[in-house]
Amino acid sequence: MSLSLIFASCSKGENGEKGAQGEQGIQGEQGDPGKHGDPGKSGEDGIACWDLNGNGSADIDGSVTDEDVNDDGVVDALDCHGDDGDDGTDGEDGIACWDLNGDGIGTIAHGQKNNEDLNFDNVVDVLDCQGQEGNANVTRVDVPIPGDFSGFRFSTQMPDNVLPLSDYAYQVYIKNDDFPDRWIAIPGPIDGSIYTRLSFQDQDAPIITVTFYNSDNNSFHVVAEGDYEVLRYFAIKVNPDQASGKGGQQALMDQLKAAGVNPDNYNEVAAYFGYKD
Repeated sequence: MSLSLIFASCSKGENGEKGAQGEQGIQGEQGDPGKHGDPGKSGEDGIACWDLNGNGSADIDGSVTDEDVNDDGVVDALDCHGDDGDDGTDGEDGIACWDLNGDGIGTIAHGQKNNEDLNFDNVVDVLDCQGQEGNANVTRVDVPIPGDFSGFRFSTQMPDNVLPLSDYAYQVYIKNDDFPDRWIAIPGPIDGSIYTRLSFQDQDAPIITVTFYNSDNNSFHVVAEGDYEVLRYFAIKVNPDQASGKGGQQALMDQLKAAGVNPDNYNEVAAYFGYKD
């Protein structure tokens, strides 16, 4: 028997076309959870606020590193308070209640708009900050007459709380040194030889003026120093419908008459408006 061997050579052929993608396989089962990791190491303790040298010990030794700052024998959070700060700069002085124009000077100028002696006691102080006595519709105003006043006409500035003139009616009285126990109605007779007239001037600084006359010849009567002590008047808020012309004043007279009050009798008028001396 004979064996024949045949050797043949061949070259590599070209790649074939890519085949279609196969279907996705079935998802496998979830694996078991992993083990928890070991806990981390604890952080180092912080430095207490009182531990000035950071050694963790409360040092009370009287040295510059003594940590009992407040000297109470205990080192704790109370030793963490800082030293008191320096005092702040003093603030500027405020404006006094009587200083209406803010110039820091007490101005005594009776009858003028810049007058700050509102109670006419010749001193500018906190007493000039007080409002006038009164009730909802009536205000009483006292004007001391200077002891050295001499002349036939006395004028004084009116406070803002009884202005404007068109909103008020006024009932005015004066106290004479010869009759210290009674108030004399203005205008009208003082006695058999003297009488008064009353006027108001509505200007930048409204004023009320009392003028004295001799009854026998209607000439001006010159008042001697010290003859009169106080001018007092009631300012009565009037109904706006009555405020024009003399309507407000006449309405006041009608009101007093209807109540049986004599306008010339100060005590009756004061009681009617709820004022007591």
